[in-house]
Amino acid sequence: MIEEFPKYETLHPFYADLINVLYDRDHYKLALGQLNISRQIIGNIGKDYVKLLKYGDSLYRCKQLKRAALGRMVKVIRQQKAALAYLEQVRQHMSRLPSIDPSTRTLLLCGFPNVGKSSIMNTLSRANVEVQNYAFTTKSLYVGHFDYDYLRWQIIDSPGVLDRPLEERNTIEMQAITAMAHLNAYLFASLSPLFVNKPIVVVLNKCDLRSYEGLNPDERECIDKMLSKSKNTLIKVVNMSALKNEGVIECRNTACDMLLSHRIELKAKSNKLQSIEHRLFVATPEKRDDIAREPDLENEWGGPGVFHWDTRNHWQLENDEWKFDKVPEIFDGKNVSDFYSPDVGEKLQKLEAEERQAIEQDFVDEMERDLNSHDLSSDDDMLFKYIRRKQTLARMESAHKKTVRNHRPVIARPQQNVSLKSLNESLSDLGVNTSRVSRRVKFDQEQELAKENQGKDMSDKLQSIARGNSRTRSKSREPRPAKGISSIAATKAAQKLKQLASKSLNKKGFKHESDRLIPTKKPKFLYMKKQGKKKNKMKAFSHAKVNLLFLFVGKTSSFFKEKIHAFSALFYAFAEKVK
Repeated sequence: MIEEFPKYETLHPFYADLINVLYDRDHYKLALGQLNISRQIIGNIGKDYVKLLKYGDSLYRCKQLKRAALGRMVKVIRQQKAALAYLEQVRQHMSRLPSIDPSTRTLLLCGFPNVGKSSIMNTLSRANVEVQNYAFTTKSLYVGHFDYDYLRWQIIDSPGVLDRPLEERNTIEMQAITAMAHLNAYLFASLSPLFVNKPIVVVLNKCDLRSYEGLNPDERECIDKMLSKSKNTLIKVVNMSALKNEGVIECRNTACDMLLSHRIELKAKSNKLQSIEHRLFVATPEKRDDIAREPDLENEWGGPGVFHWDTRNHWQLENDEWKFDKVPEIFDGKNVSDFYSPDVGEKLQKLEAEERQAIEQDFVDEMERDLNSHDLSSDDDMLFKYIRRKQTLARMESAHKKTVRNHRPVIARPQQNVSLKSLNESLSDLGVNTSRVSRRVKFDQEQELAKENQGKDMSDKLQSIARGNSRTRSKSREPRPAKGISSIAATKAAQKLKQLASKSLNKKGFKHESDRLIPTKKPKFLYMKKQGKKKNKMKAFSHAKVNLLFLFVGKTSSFFKEKIHAFSALFYAFAEKVK
C-alpha cells in the first residue's frame, strides 16, 4: 500500500505543490513514515515468532505462538488508525483529481471570483463545469481540451483569487496560485513577480453589460495604469461576452497564437539548438555546366509516362538525313499520307455541319407535312370506328374465353366442335370466301350419313334420320350397358362399387413424402409413462389364466366350451377394469 502512494520527491513540481496545498506535505510524509515504521515492526515480530516455532512441541503450542504474533501485529496497526484514515481520504481525493499535463500547450483561466471563467471554459471545450451566479462555485481545478490549428490544447479552469496577502489565502485560492506558478500563467499586482516574460491575454468579460469604451475615465485609467506598470511586454487586451458568445473564438485564437510564438522563441533561444546545429552540415549542389542532359529533359516535358524518348537519334543509317524521314503507314493497301492534307480537319467539320443541316431540314419538312395533312373523310372515319369496335369486341371475347377456360377441363383442339355458322362469320370477317367451305361440310355430312345407312332398308334409314334430328345433347343420353352387364341399373351399381373400391386407394394416394404429413401430433410411445411392476404382474397373470382356460376348452365338450367362452369374456372384462 505504501509503494502505491506517489513519492513526494519524485513528483513534478506542479503536482508536488498541489499535494502540499491540498493535503499538507508534512502531514502526508509523516503518515507514510509512520506506516513504514509499522511495517518494519510487524516484519520483526514475524521473524521473532518464526524462530520460536521450533520450540513448539505440539500443534496447540504452535497455534498459540501464531495467535500471540497476530495479536501483537494487530495492536501495532491499531495504533496507526488516524494515519490510515487520513491516507484513505487522500487516496479518494487523488482518484478524483483531473489529469493535467504541465508540459503541453495550456491555457489557464484565472482571476477574481464570479467573472465568467467557467463560462468561457464551457464555450471552448466540453468540460461542462458548473456555472452559478455567486462566487466560489469552482472550488478545484477543472481540465478541458480543444483543437486549434491542428493541435491539441489544454484549458484549465481555476478557482477565483481574492486580492489579499498570500498568507491569508485559503486552500481553494492556493490551488489557482499553484496552477499559475507552474503552468505559464500570469496574475497582475500581487502575483506579478512570479510570471515575468510570459504571454498574457487580459480578457474584459461581460462586455454585453458594459464595454471598455463605455467605462468611466477613472475606471479606464485604472486599467491602463495596471497594464503600464507591468514589466511584461507580451500583454494583449480583448473584449468578450461568454453569455452571448461574442469574441470568445477571437480571444482563443489570440491566446493560442501568442503561446505558440512564445514556445518557438524559447526553443530557438535555448542552448540545446546550438549544440545540435554545429553537428549539422547542409550540402547544396552547384551547377557544373550548361549541357541539357536527358533526365532533365524528361522532367521538363512532363516526367516519366508522359515524355517519350525519340529513338531516331540513335539510328545508324548511311545518310543521317534519313533519320527523321516520315515512315509511310499502309492501310488497306494504300498509303495514308496520300489521302492526308493539312486542312483535313476543317473539311471534316464542314461535312459534318452539312449533314446536320440536311437532317434538321428533313425533320422540319416532315413536321410541316404532318401539320398540313387533311382530316379523315366520313368513310375513313366510319371504317376507323368499325375497326376499333371489332378490336374491343375481340378483346372482350378473349377475356371471356380465358375465364371460361380456367374453370373447365382442357379439351384438345381437334376434339372441339365448331358450328358452321360461327366458322362462316369468322372467315367472312377476315375477307375469305366461305362458299367452298360450306360445300365441303355438306359433302362430309352426306358421306358420313351414307356410311351409317349402308346395308339398311328404307325404314331403318328414316328411323336413323329421325333419331339424328331428335339428338340434341349427347350427354343427356344414358350410357349403354357394357359387356357382361345386363341392364343400366346393374351398370350404376357397378359404378358405385368401383367408387367404393377406389376410395381407399385415393386416400392413400394423397399421402406422400412431400406432403409433410404428421399422422399423430402426440405419439403414444412418446407420451406414455413407464408401467409399474404391479401392473406388469397383473397383465401376465391375466394372460396366463386365459391361456389355461383355452387349453381346458380344447379337451371338453361343446356345452362346456360355450360356458367357458362366456366365462373367459367376463374374465377379460374384469381384467380390463383392474387395469
